[in-house]
Amino acid sequence: FKAALDDKEGDPSLRALNLALPGFSELGLKLDDGFDPVALCAAGKAVRKHLATACASELEAVYASLASDAPFDVEAASVGRRRLRNACLANLARVDGGFKAGAAAHYGAANCMTDELAAAVALAGEASPERDEVLSKFYGKAKDA
Repeated sequence: FKAALDDKEGDPSLRALNLALPGFSELGLKLDDGFDPVALCAAGKAVRKHLATACASELEAVYASLASDAPFDVEAASVGRRRLRNACLANLARVDGGFKAGAAAHYGAANCMTDELAAAVALAGEASPERDEVLSKFYGKAKDA
């Protein structure tokens, strides 16, 4: 996890993938004798929170380094930059105290649905004024589309 944050030369899309834990179904398949889905979800949540808390300063630094006011495009470099920045945002949202103001600002500065959705998802898990504001804006935009 930390190696993906420290790797300044690596492909941003691959670095983003390395910031994610294996999915629920993949982990479940690795357990030979069945599994307790509630316990597996709780363990995954705890591990994600621990990793994000332990690497909060690195996550913030990578997140900040990827900010861009360039126009939206679908070139691989831009997609990778957005993917890694949004992965950092998702992890920062797990740290106690969260990254609520940062996620709300991320939503406000977004120039594509990918970034808007990343901010909305980052805020969705915990009640806050920022969550209510962003989800209201997101809903309003989506229902009018």
